[in-house]
Amino acid sequence: MTDTLGKIVYDRVTGHAGTAALIGTRCTRSQLPQVTACPCVVYHAPVSASDEIYRDHDGATRVVDRVQLDCWGKDGDEAESVATQIVAAFNGWTGHVDVGYSLFVNRVEFGFDPAVRAFRHVVDVLIDHKRAA
Repeated sequence: MTDTLGKIVYDRVTGHAGTAALIGTRCTRSQLPQVTACPCVVYHAPVSASDEIYRDHDGATRVVDRVQLDCWGKDGDEAESVATQIVAAFNGWTGHVDVGYSLFVNRVEFGFDPAVRAFRHVVDVLIDHKRAA
């Protein structure tokens, strides 16, 4: 995941009122820290290459990336509440065309993770954004 895409995701998650009310700034990239208070969100791009690369009408290179957001909670209800707010944050989000916007939001249900001792729901988002120069 590029720094540009990471910033887009972090800013959208922590800037959305519903999500911020639940997790504050407990949003991290790639891996759940060992000591993390729940609820929280961990995001990463599960594939190394972008799903699609194209040029827009101005000739700028644009990329469509898949981002996975793991929504963690102390119990299933808390994880589900975070996932619901993540879906609300990205579903239909248009942002600024130079920054990014979501094309598709898909929610996948998960359950208890005994290694982490927390519950997780996963949300996948396709994000169209300008590629950094």
